[in-house]
Amino acid sequence: YKYHPLDPNIPQIRLLKILRRDGNVAIELCTFDFATAPKYVALSYIWGEPHPIYHIPLGKAYVVVRDNLNRFLRGYSGEEFLWIDQICIDQSQTLERNSQVRLMSEIYRRCTFVLVWLDSNVHSTTAKEMLRNKFYVIELLESRYFTRLWIVQELLLAPKVRVLLRDLWIEWDDLREAVQQLQDDGHGLTIAPSTLALLKLRNIKPYTLEDCIETFSGQNCEDARDRVYGLMGL
Repeated sequence: YKYHPLDPNIPQIRLLKILRRDGNVAIELCTFDFATAPKYVALSYIWGEPHPIYHIPLGKAYVVVRDNLNRFLRGYSGEEFLWIDQICIDQSQTLERNSQVRLMSEIYRRCTFVLVWLDSNVHSTTAKEMLRNKFYVIELLESRYFTRLWIVQELLLAPKVRVLLRDLWIEWDDLREAVQQLQDDGHGLTIAPSTLALLKLRNIKPYTLEDCIETFSGQNCEDARDRVYGLMGL
């Protein structure tokens, strides 16, 4: 797919919709001036390994996505606009990538909610049942997702956070309260301190950039420069 360049003089954003036809998945990509863009949901996820790759039809062409995003696109049933960095930013253009990174804090602030996609092996019939089970909660929070540096600003800036565990919706506040309850009940939870901090910091404002740099210094990122860019919006 050949991207049409964004206007360098005005903040713009691309949003996508998932289309389903005869059991197959395709996407539609639309460009908007950021100031007047429609409501959208921002996806927070891990890119994962570079292989295998999948082709998702877009118009008469296609975009290439990695396995984790392919699973999301094929499994998600929502009809709203989505912002997904891997597709909505032309990753081949450094100038566009840099300008969208500078806009990213506002992208997460203005979304309807941030959707955390976890393609986990946890199997449960309801969110309530899952959150009562210590082992399910630990397995969820040990996901590689929680080791990423970029999720810090994605989760802290969002007006609301919802977790999608395959086809199970979990509210972020319910997850935080479940962890707190398990701790209060004396269950030993082997959860990384940075993950616990992420759960709590959304309710503790204001926090300083210095606090975040110190707390999340161990988070992973592919590019060393992301240690600055990944927290810049805070």
